[in-house]
Amino acid sequence: MNTQPDHNQARFGDFGSDAPAAQASPERLSLMALFSTITGGLTFVGCCIPGVGILPVLLGIGGFIGISRSRGAVRGKGLAVVGVALGFISLLISSALWIGISSGAARFGPVYSQAFDPDPDVVRAVLTSSAAADLTDEQVEAFQTALASEGITTVTIPNGLKGLVAGYRAASNDMQGLEQLRDPSEGTIFPLPADTEAGTIMVVVLMDPNQALGSGLPGLVDAGLWTSSGRVIWLFGTTPSATNTPGSDADQSPPPDQTDTEEDTPHDTPHDTPADDSSAEDPDS
Repeated sequence: MNTQPDHNQARFGDFGSDAPAAQASPERLSLMALFSTITGGLTFVGCCIPGVGILPVLLGIGGFIGISRSRGAVRGKGLAVVGVALGFISLLISSALWIGISSGAARFGPVYSQAFDPDPDVVRAVLTSSAAADLTDEQVEAFQTALASEGITTVTIPNGLKGLVAGYRAASNDMQGLEQLRDPSEGTIFPLPADTEAGTIMVVVLMDPNQALGSGLPGLVDAGLWTSSGRVIWLFGTTPSATNTPGSDADQSPPPDQTDTEEDTPHDTPHDTPADDSSAEDPDS
């Protein structure tokens, strides 16, 4: 028996071998890898949206797996790697941004609610140094009296981002003309929802971004409550002397009595002439 191998016979593995495909040049670019890079770049525009970087990461991983399984028929590993990297960077930026926003929102309520406290020392703790020095106990008392006239004795700004968002939705105030309440040179005006006995309404705080409190939030120059009638009651604007300022209702004295003025002013009327003529007549006639 001839035991020598026949080299002309087909060997196992020759049928259906992928060797020619492996030696062929790449045929096409991975669309998943391409879109991973494109969406990864776009995420930097909308990085404030939570989780926006997840899409390019998933596309990049899917594209990389597809390229590896194609055995050279599909190219684009570099694009997939770039897309995944951009997606992770965007995730880090958006996460840090929202952690900062949530942390700041959690401090808004406990800190700025103090501006509406009846204790003058508590109010001064959230004001800038100059505003705290100018604030008097009488101003705080007048401010509380004005709030009480609206049926409000407690003002509580919600704690946390979720509470603030729910408060903005529940507030019934019309915030048109907010930017015209105070001069921009005084500071940055910012509306916040607040829970009161009258329901959820808006309060406004005038912040000085150049002077920070111990909490890290900007100090306040003034604070006010936006009533349902559209009137704003200001902490510094509601003082005993404020009612006598020029232009206020209390300072508008009634006009002088026109009747008295007319009586004091001589007039030449048609009735004066006959009276003078009759008095000038000769009594003998």
